[in-house]
Amino acid sequence: MAKKLHYCIGVLLMMISCRSDIIFESYYNTLENQWIYDSIYTFHFSVKQNAKYDIFYNIRNTVEYPFANLYVQYKFLYNDVVLDSGLHEHFLMDQKTGFPLGRSVGSFYDHLIPLFVSRYLLEGNYTIQLRQYMREDTLQGITAVGATIRLAERP
Repeated sequence: MAKKLHYCIGVLLMMISCRSDIIFESYYNTLENQWIYDSIYTFHFSVKQNAKYDIFYNIRNTVEYPFANLYVQYKFLYNDVVLDSGLHEHFLMDQKTGFPLGRSVGSFYDHLIPLFVSRYLLEGNYTIQLRQYMREDTLQGITAVGATIRLAERP
């Protein structure tokens, strides 16, 4: 049984890692599983072809995260010019039960959160900046913050 489980996990990881539509993916691990209020995570990526892209931010948390939701302030820049900015809310835990949401990997929960879907991007250099915007200076239970960019449609 354990061999079958390891085989299934290996196949799944190969399928995920071989996705050719992902043009960028990066994570920052937080210090001591805490996201400090003034910590801004910055991701730089380049687009080589004009096309529509799906843009996500990624959160990895544990059950030590004390809230159901998470507010993230974002900036999206093209060649150092702000294209968009705002405040985004996402639920990491079920509001009624408190049960962790997201894809479970052991005691960690991964969230792939859409920021923009099928957004047309021109060739060039882009930056995403992410900052937690909760009422706590230090958020416990956030272990990593990331960004994923993938081609929305094949040319």
